[in-house]
Amino acid sequence: MPARPLLLAPLLVGLLVGGLVAGCSSGAGSTAGATPAVAGATEDATPLGPAPTVTPLAAPSPGTGAVDLYVSLNSTGEVFPESVVEAGQHTCERVSYLVQVSEDEFRAALDGPLTLADTAVPLLCPDLLGPLARARGGIGEGESAVAAGDPGAVAPGEYRSVTAAAGCTWSVRDGAGATSSQGGVATAGEVATLVVGATDAAVNSAGCGLWLPAAG
Repeated sequence: MPARPLLLAPLLVGLLVGGLVAGCSSGAGSTAGATPAVAGATEDATPLGPAPTVTPLAAPSPGTGAVDLYVSLNSTGEVFPESVVEAGQHTCERVSYLVQVSEDEFRAALDGPLTLADTAVPLLCPDLLGPLARARGGIGEGESAVAAGDPGAVAPGEYRSVTAAAGCTWSVRDGAGATSSQGGVATAGEVATLVVGATDAAVNSAGCGLWLPAAG
């Protein structure tokens, strides 16, 4: 009877060693083809680091009055409205770039590749209307001071609306604060005329988009 424990000892040792060997083999097989994890790595990571985050220009909501007006002003009837809007969005992207890089290049481009800017900017990317109005010598939204020879102000003269929305209103005040002229637009796209005199001090425009010099 005392000899039985000695007979079981080799069996227990064999089972223990076999288990360790099987565990090592299993672990080696599961990691053989794996790529070591790198902290902070993403699918878009490159050897130079994580891919840059690009925020695309927000597309206008389809069916809005501004988009409909833009399409009506630029559609030739030979292309889909979506293509017309896409061309306007590309124009907005280019304008956004140029106004940050070079005002001279921006002005030059307005007479070349950015011919759609006069309608695309006020209707599809109105946050760029201020720089466009200054570059074109026109009038944008809100109140603008009147001063001859000042590039940041409105020069006396006659202006015509380009992208007036229905309900557009405008007014001109003289140096004493009195309204010298005012008007409005009932139909979207209607062309209104605004005259700024030499003695006027300010112009206020709401919902009219871009005004350009009538002689331009």
